[in-house]
Amino acid sequence: MNKKLIGIAILLSSLSFLSCQNEIVDSTVYFDMDGIQVEKLNDSISDPEKYNRDNTIYRPDKKFTFGFTFHRDGQQLYANSYRKGWQLVPESDTLDIAQSYEMTILKGNPMAKYVPNYSQTAILFNFPDKEGGNMTGLVENKRNLWMHPTREGVFKILQLAPFPFIEFPIEKGKSWSWQLDIGDGWSDERLVSWEGPIDNKITYTISDFTTLETSLGKLECTLINAISSNKLGTTNATFYFNEKYGFVQMNYQNLDGSTMQISLDKIEEITLN
Repeated sequence: MNKKLIGIAILLSSLSFLSCQNEIVDSTVYFDMDGIQVEKLNDSISDPEKYNRDNTIYRPDKKFTFGFTFHRDGQQLYANSYRKGWQLVPESDTLDIAQSYEMTILKGNPMAKYVPNYSQTAILFNFPDKEGGNMTGLVENKRNLWMHPTREGVFKILQLAPFPFIEFPIEKGKSWSWQLDIGDGWSDERLVSWEGPIDNKITYTISDFTTLETSLGKLECTLINAISSNKLGTTNATFYFNEKYGFVQMNYQNLDGSTMQISLDKIEEITLN
């Protein structure tokens, strides 16, 4: 084989290897993060909004307010706080803690200060009686939309549940999967306790299209059924996804027998410094 042919063979071999690691679509390189398609943008790009610019739903300077209900053993329970000593209590006349939280989409990439090369849109969860908030992230691009749920207080149990996640294009019957390793730092005797690591495997299926009555009016939604399985048991979730407002309702049947419903109540345009 002459030098020219050898060079071509080496080039083709290199391209074949790279295609196993990343996939190039519409000039965007994606990498697979345990089942999530994440944009891989050049580290030399200094634009702090580079992971936010193609977001169509969860755009910076938007605030989403969610309300929730929690039931266990046939009784509706209420969070008396979102701080460290929180408890679930029956309804009482003295309960004055709103059963809600806010999710703000942040500008730039503030998580990169803690996690170098952070490739998600930063979000901040705020709670009625807790100063400061909890910052985490979501992934929104042409391939999929995946987001961390809030996991503060009573929401800690959602670490074991399917996270909100949809793949594009949207097609009835479409299925996909994801997995997450969970440490026992998420164990909590008020909810579910365990020792040692957990391998959580999650599958999702688009089961139907439906109209849902919400605080924002009647919305056309994609219905996603999901199930997470691990050594402790299974959690079932149903997500209602609207192409304009995102995840507008999230229903969970938790592995301890409790149920939780989270509903989008309000969206606001805000100005962040």
